[in-house]
Amino acid sequence: MAKSKWDSANQAIRVFLEKVGRAYDEQRKLTPFVMVRDGKEKILEFFDAKCCYCGKRLSVTSAVMDHLVPINRTSCGLHSWGNVVPSCAACNGKKHNMSWQDYLKMMPAKQQKSAQKVILRFVGHYKYAPDVKQLSAIAEDLYEDVGEVTGTLIQLRLQRAEKVIKGL
Repeated sequence: MAKSKWDSANQAIRVFLEKVGRAYDEQRKLTPFVMVRDGKEKILEFFDAKCCYCGKRLSVTSAVMDHLVPINRTSCGLHSWGNVVPSCAACNGKKHNMSWQDYLKMMPAKQQKSAQKVILRFVGHYKYAPDVKQLSAIAEDLYEDVGEVTGTLIQLRLQRAEKVIKGL
């Protein structure tokens, strides 16, 4: 449950970027990415069943699917093929909202190069290159709009609740 109007706006951004990701996959003539066993298996196969960052061996059940480009209003990563990669829980937790490039900078040089090579091959394979600048402007507008609407609804319900409390 949302704690504030901004939590609602952040959730709306995630839903928006998931739906845009679906449309982006369809535009590229791909079956939209779905986080089910088949999708995870296909991605794991591409990465030889290893964490795309540290190379730790993974299974379908141990793999955490991570967005290379975070799915938030700042980064505007899409929930689509080419942006969802296998990660171990430790790397996923450490990376959090960082770009994958910044996260790799925290690793030893040899590990960085190896991970970067396979990630770039993966991104290139799926031709993942959405227009983030334009999506970011739309996402920012959505964030503000949802925040305002949510704030207005909260205020209206608060006024109604105050009348109920005064009537007690």
